Amino acid sequence: MTSKTLPRRFALSTLLLVMLLVSLVFGYAQWRRLRVIREIESLNEIGNHMEISEPTLRQLYARSVPEIHLEDGFWACSKEKRIPVYFFKNRVGTYSLAGDDREFEPEEFKEFLLTIQGSLHFIGVDRVEFWQYQHTGNRIERKIETELDFIK
Repeated sequence: MTSKTLPRRFALSTLLLVMLLVSLVFGYAQWRRLRVIREIESLNEIGNHMEISEPTLRQLYARSVPEIHLEDGFWACSKEKRIPVYFFKNRVGTYSLAGDDREFEPEEFKEFLLTIQGSLHFIGVDRVEFWQYQHTGNRIERKIETELDFIK
């Protein structure tokens, strides 16, 4: 009489292996979730408010990086799939984030925006837009780009 069931030893080792794999997957997802939460908190700290008065835009109140919210679940990510980053090009050729007093040289600012862009992609934002505001004469001009090649 032969038994067609798996030996107990084999079944137990398979069960332990499956439990190990499941715990690794869930552990990684939790670690990633905590890292995404930290990234979102640091990006939300960047978001300073600015006010733009311009006839074509009426009155614009914006943050340099809009507030980001978490879509919680097994694979945590940002609810927003498109995020604009607002900044000014000053008349002297330096750059500053919206509502921020710090001024950056072009290369330094490009590095800073690349860091922000990398963080936004990590948390699940598909498209990052860079909205540049610049004083041209007596009005404010707006330029929207998705790549940082225009910063010189």
